[in-house]
Amino acid sequence: MKRTMQQTAERLFGAQRANADDAAQWRWLADLMEERRLEWRQVDDGWAVKVDGAELVCRPGFDDAMRAARVMWSGQAPAKRRW
Repeated sequence: MKRTMQQTAERLFGAQRANADDAAQWRWLADLMEERRLEWRQVDDGWAVKVDGAELVCRPGFDDAMRAARVMWSGQAPAKRRW
């Protein structure tokens, strides 16, 4: 299938946005780790994450748990406390 210029541009823009999102995510994680504000542990059904002692999320995958914790921590979604 031939890609149009618009499809190629959209794909590149999406890749750039994903790279920026990844960089921001892992900068957040590194900053909180350095300040000793982030905790995580493996539980039966995945990974549980706490920030500043507050229980935030439990997700099956580590990456998913960290991304969800960042969203919850920043106040973009209501927290779900599971542990």
